[in-house]
Amino acid sequence: MRHVVRGVLDPVAAGRAFSLELRPPAADLADVVATHWLVRWDVEGEFVQDVLPHPAVNLVVEPGRPSVYGVSTRVFRRALTGSGEAVGTRLRPGALSAFSPVPACELADRAFAAADVLGPAGAELERAALAARTLDARIVAVEAWLRAHRGPLVPGAVLVGEAIDWMLVAPAWRTVPEVAGRFGVSVRTLQRLFRRYVGATPKWVLARYRVHEAAERLSRDPGLDLARLALDLGYADQAHFSADFRARTGRTPGAYAAAAAGR
Repeated sequence: MRHVVRGVLDPVAAGRAFSLELRPPAADLADVVATHWLVRWDVEGEFVQDVLPHPAVNLVVEPGRPSVYGVSTRVFRRALTGSGEAVGTRLRPGALSAFSPVPACELADRAFAAADVLGPAGAELERAALAARTLDARIVAVEAWLRAHRGPLVPGAVLVGEAIDWMLVAPAWRTVPEVAGRFGVSVRTLQRLFRRYVGATPKWVLARYRVHEAAERLSRDPGLDLARLALDLGYADQAHFSADFRARTGRTPGAYAAAAAGR
């Protein structure tokens, strides 16, 4: 079976250009950190990688680049050249509120120096993490900073995190009113909480996860019947599926499957 990291588009080509490793957080940080990711690359010329990120804020340690990335509502594109490495920490949805008063909606589709989002202590995070000599040591530095500077998660942030956990495993055709009902809030309240703590709407999160699922299945098995896949994912028909997939990834399901098959 192909190794596929959800959100990485064209994982077969990506695997030839760079290595990506996921690491779980320390147990005492599991409520605020979803995962750490380590990337190493060595390419001739340039390799352009597209990613459909998760609905979360990422802390990234890489010399000469921003350190805090808000939720990306579009395809995130990164051109890799030469050789390099980076380590990132994907916070759990809503967890930024334990470290910063900045609403997630103000970070969407943008990247910042750590001090701009995390305050003066953010500069300490950058210095400590960049001073570490290995990627493993950088993770240790990031986790030490998170422990030292975390505050409590407010109830709204907790609810958002729990709702997204459920959305991730729920059937793809779930609706925003169903999510709101399950967690005992109105649709309007759910939308407000998602804007504050995620930076995107609950409808957008459901759509992103549905496209994640489609891309993952096509990457693992490019020969899937697209009409059947559309129905499995809750679309009215293949045409609606194709239109949505293309709008969110920039390519049709058929073209994506062909690329995954190496054609």
